[in-house]
Parts: sequence; C-alpha cells; structure tokens
Amino acid sequence: MFKGFTAGSSEGNFPHLTFTDCNGTECILQTGRTVEKRLWIGTVRVQNTIFCRDAEKLGLKPESNVGHQIYPIPSEVFQHAKVEIDRETAIALVGQLQKFIDTGRID
Repeated sequence: MFKGFTAGSSEGNFPHLTFTDCNGTECILQTGRTVEKRLWIGTVRVQNTIFCRDAEKLGLKPESNVGHQIYPIPSEVFQHAKVEIDRETAIALVGQLQKFIDTGRID
C-alpha cells in the first residue's frame, strides 16, 4: 500500500520526494540544477544481496540454506542507484505508466 511522498532536499539543496516501494525499499524522485531539466529516480541505497547458497564461494558464512542475504560492499565503493531522465523521456514514461494503471500491462 502506497503511503505517500515525503518532501525534502539533498545535501546540494536539490528538491526531492522520497517514498517506499511495494518491497519496503526507500526510493527517491529528485530534480537537479542542470541546463536541461532532468529528473532522477531510483533507490536511496543500493542493497546488494546474494543467494545464501553462494555465500561460501564469496567468503561469507551462509545465513540460511535458502533465500538471500546481504553482500557487504566496502564504504569506499560508490554505487549509483538512480536513472536520469529528461522531459521527453518522462512524457513517454507517463504514457506507459498510464497504460499500466489502466490495464496492468505495458507495451
């Protein structure tokens, strides 16, 4: 169930809206100061997971026999978790989103 948007601004004072997706992941919709108006959408944090069955191969202790577990990434690694779209792409996405709202499908 969608719980709404929370307004805020980034460290660079860029306005953004945060929300939680249907899996409980914190997401962000943000604008920025560029010559062309752009919009960034994605997750606030990347959550790296692996299959538990692969943990030992990667030097970790399996947390379970099934499912996923967190794969730690060093804090020095920066991961991009947003896509950048322009107004033309936003218009095209709105059309596909409306089709999904109306029919549950996309083309």
